[in-house]
Amino acid sequence: MTKVLKEQMDLRFSNSVFASLDDARQRDEAVQHPSPQSESASVIPFAPSQVRAAARKSAERAAVIERILTRVRMF
Repeated sequence: MTKVLKEQMDLRFSNSVFASLDDARQRDEAVQHPSPQSESASVIPFAPSQVRAAARKSAERAAVIERILTRVRMF
């Protein structure tokens, strides 16, 4: 694989990860600062399978972030 192609692939991977992180950040901000109408809504309980799925996704994101940080440290 040429160096340019490898750099392009790394850049695409990083961009997709940062877009995912930005989406997650926006969701977190929405949870931390709910709109007035959502505050009056009742709390919806989560099923255990939903909690496990969310935890797994969070662990996957953490692993991706760790890989990115490892690559950045290499440069």
